[in-house]
Amino acid sequence: FMLGDLPVRISYKDTVRVDAVLNAIEGNSWMSMERGTYLFHRIATGTVVWTRGDWIKAVLSKLDSLPEDFWSTWIDSCNHRIDHFLGDIGASSIKEDELYFRLSLSGFLKAVAECLFAVNQVFEPGPRDYSAAIGLLENLPDGFKANWGSLLREDGELPMDRKREIASLLARSVFALQP
Repeated sequence: FMLGDLPVRISYKDTVRVDAVLNAIEGNSWMSMERGTYLFHRIATGTVVWTRGDWIKAVLSKLDSLPEDFWSTWIDSCNHRIDHFLGDIGASSIKEDELYFRLSLSGFLKAVAECLFAVNQVFEPGPRDYSAAIGLLENLPDGFKANWGSLLREDGELPMDRKREIASLLARSVFALQP
């Protein structure tokens, strides 16, 4: 809603669900409950206007002290999805299936973005903020901006097969970025 000229968004998060996801981090089962780190981003970057107790402070403290395997497990998951979508991009390119290609490329780009946020140990923002947030990351692969931009281009000069090659280069550079 709008408060004068100021857009306001209230994001309700069920504390029981948040606690369950945070408790599941120890066993890495959180990924079956939450597909990504967006929930954590909303909590970590949101503005608390009013609180009834210390719950939010405790949650923020947990988010500030996540175990190292939290990030490595999430990166591994992202890598598997990048690889899967890269295969789909190749198959759709060979079949010359535009819809399959676009859906595969979309999944690939999302998985790459999520991986880059994870490598930089940053919770992912909402997709509408990916472009701005990726530009602020410290650790990006060489040639990232050009490859990313090429994959986002919507002109006939880059056919599906060429985009597949660029996606493959981007995937390799993202994989090489990781410890």
